[in-house]
Amino acid sequence: ITLKNNVMKKILIVLLLLVPLFANGQDWFKANAVRYAANGNEFSEWQKCDINVFFEGSTKVKIYTKEAHILRRIKDATEDIDEHGISYVFWQGVDEKSEDCIVCIKSDQASYIHLMITYIKQNLVICYNLIPDK
Repeated sequence: ITLKNNVMKKILIVLLLLVPLFANGQDWFKANAVRYAANGNEFSEWQKCDINVFFEGSTKVKIYTKEAHILRRIKDATEDIDEHGISYVFWQGVDEKSEDCIVCIKSDQASYIHLMITYIKQNLVICYNLIPDK
């Protein structure tokens, strides 16, 4: 019963922490580091950055690099928590140029939130380390 209660507590915590991302709210984050993986290679080292990221409810993400990148959800999101308590939220989307992508928000709820965007045709993954911007 204790294990079941711990799992339920973790699920509740994850849901409470992710509610702002998937409610009708709007949330600002700051990407303080970015890394890339292309053509099936390993991720590059983290590179420092200062990029604003805006979650518009659960249907849109805006990434403010030199030019704004807008990712719109086109299919329902799926959520999962692995055996280590890491939560994943996936959805299929398109960017402002109508390029298909898969968006993943990955978090251990204690130390990091990663926004990962996979562009399938380009065989490119971009991963941003996010911190809340208050």
